[in-house]
Amino acid sequence: EQLALVYRKGVYPYDYIDSHDRFQETELPPIHEFYSTLKGKISQDDYKHAQKTEFRKMSMEYYELDPSHYVSAPSLYWDGILKMSGVRIELFTDMAMHDFIEKANRGNVTNLFHKEYTSQKGTKTSGIYLFGLHLKILDKARDRKRYTHILKPVNQCGNSILTKQATNIRTRMLVEFNKKASKLYNSEDMPVLESICYSVKKHTIDINYVL
Repeated sequence: EQLALVYRKGVYPYDYIDSHDRFQETELPPIHEFYSTLKGKISQDDYKHAQKTEFRKMSMEYYELDPSHYVSAPSLYWDGILKMSGVRIELFTDMAMHDFIEKANRGNVTNLFHKEYTSQKGTKTSGIYLFGLHLKILDKARDRKRYTHILKPVNQCGNSILTKQATNIRTRMLVEFNKKASKLYNSEDMPVLESICYSVKKHTIDINYVL
């Protein structure tokens, strides 16, 4: 029964809340006060659902966060995620970090509620805690990359590593060029990156983009 309350979208008396004094009331307004010029009346079933839910009480009890201090539910969820997981978000300096968050983006965190976390054991966890685990994984990956990924000097690299480095430079420069060119030139001008030249330890590297 409690899970059904979480999955269901609630109702709010938008037109009724016309002054700060309304927030001092301790009971739900009558059902006719839920009338909205945008959506019209609400059903008896919706009103009964509103009488059963205690969103603010639950949030303050479980997360010690007061929803009235937030402008939206996503901002409340975000603070809940950071608090429950203990993760400190740093500035992303790697595209892989950005892509990790983008691919894991959720439009509604309640969609994760009671989602399977460990399929072998059949354990389940809440959406906020589950997303917090994602952030912890990201944090560990970032630390591993920061402290264990040491770049060797060129004179200590084999041909395969040198080739890989040049290939990465080639790809990234082309991506950056296309981004900048699309903003500075008309698409009909057809700007093309033909080549780049740079040196490492006085060793010149030429990259040709045109076949």
